[in-house]
Amino acid sequence: MAVLVAEDLPIDRNYLEFPDKLYDQPMDDLTIDIESKVIIEAHLQCAAHEMPLSKDDASYFGASLGELCDSKLQKDKDGW
Repeated sequence: MAVLVAEDLPIDRNYLEFPDKLYDQPMDDLTIDIESKVIIEAHLQCAAHEMPLSKDDASYFGASLGELCDSKLQKDKDGW
């Protein structure tokens, strides 16, 4: 049994009215460019919120870590 928790968004209302569109249709493959700076930046922001980032984190986030941190994130008072 599946449960759909809907918000007051048009797409959610559509699936509430026509649940077969969600549950009985074949799913397309999801393709993500894991080297996309937009995607990496979003993950960096989440990671930085949980704990300070360091240059060692390049092994997780790739070579653009330094550039993205310098241009998209703010350092705290301790320099993180």
